[in-house]
Amino acid sequence: MEILGVILSSAIVATVLSSLVTIYISRLGYKDKYFEKLIDKRLLAHEELYAVVNSLKTAIQDTESVDRRTYHQVFSMDYDDFSRFTAHSSSQNNSFWISDETKKAATDLNREFFRCHLLFQETGDLVEVGRQEYREVARIRDQLEKCLLAELPSLHKIDVFLSNKTIETQVAKVDLKKRPSDAES
Repeated sequence: MEILGVILSSAIVATVLSSLVTIYISRLGYKDKYFEKLIDKRLLAHEELYAVVNSLKTAIQDTESVDRRTYHQVFSMDYDDFSRFTAHSSSQNNSFWISDETKKAATDLNREFFRCHLLFQETGDLVEVGRQEYREVARIRDQLEKCLLAELPSLHKIDVFLSNKTIETQVAKVDLKKRPSDAES
């Protein structure tokens, strides 16, 4: 009878311990899946921005023009296609999932594209706008790429990312006719 009691009590203890371990492991699995989804959101935001960076790497130099100034290929599109490109690239849908520095660079690019639209309304020549703004667009593109690359090694550190994230509570006054680099000085 005593042996039966020992066997039953050890079976109960084993069942309880097994259940506790199972619950603990399932909670870890849930947390891992949660962080995996957050990392996927960060990766998606990075992929979208990097696609914009890549599209701004192709430049054209018009050999038939007198000054032979360079401009980005996106400025050789017709205005409607350029508008669609800038609307897509300026989308801030996933801006929460990028660092504050990367968000600033993306916002600067958005402002520069808006300036380009204003300049087009004045000149009516998108290629000429591209020539005028080549250096500024290239500077912002390089800054955005630098920010994206700086984030890659720590992309998986969600806790650190979220603790460093700041939420803007005020809207800054911006002169959209000035270049982003002119506004900083």
